[in-house]
Amino acid sequence: MDGFSKILLSYPQILRLDLNKDIKDPTFLLESVIGKHLVAESIVSWPSLLSISKEKGNFQDQISFLLKCGFKRNTKLMVKALSCVLKKNKEDLELILRIFINHGLSQNYAYKFLRTQPTIFLQDPVEIARKIGYLLHNLCFSNEDLFKYSSFMLYDLDSHLRPRYMMHQWITSKRIVRRNFKLDYIMSMSEKQFQCKFVECHADGPRVYKEYMENCGKK
Repeated sequence: MDGFSKILLSYPQILRLDLNKDIKDPTFLLESVIGKHLVAESIVSWPSLLSISKEKGNFQDQISFLLKCGFKRNTKLMVKALSCVLKKNKEDLELILRIFINHGLSQNYAYKFLRTQPTIFLQDPVEIARKIGYLLHNLCFSNEDLFKYSSFMLYDLDSHLRPRYMMHQWITSKRIVRRNFKLDYIMSMSEKQFQCKFVECHADGPRVYKEYMENCGKK
């Protein structure tokens, strides 16, 4: 499948775009940040990049923030990060940074963390704060743990992180699961695998897990 077909499938709005204003202008803006050699490949991977515009007023703020975080021009990581901040204004981005700092993490730590998991920018700041708080205070993660398991920030707190952790604690207390499984193994397995290994192995498992799933979102 050629590049245009991929763009059309994932971003059909392109058919409504004006060639000069809606395609050329964003392309020139992208070239100034990621270099001409990455533009075509980047648009194929993230067609939403065509929505950038000087007229919206956010583009320069977004680029300045990403550069401040340590993202480098002319890199694929910058492209990925840019695609994640398209709907964020300067205040949103600064708020995400403050969330890390308000939880006792240094600014440099926050920059490094965001470079590791730029898709965090797609999340609502309130949810980011809830997840960091849960990992640091409920699971007692150290700064090193938080960075080591940075992918945990990409999971939903109420339907994934919290119920899986609680279910694993419950099933372990029943002494059915004797092995001390690592958290990243518990969190990364598919839902089917998790239920087979940690839920269905006990007669009350399905009921308990259902209660955790239903009640976690109420806390």
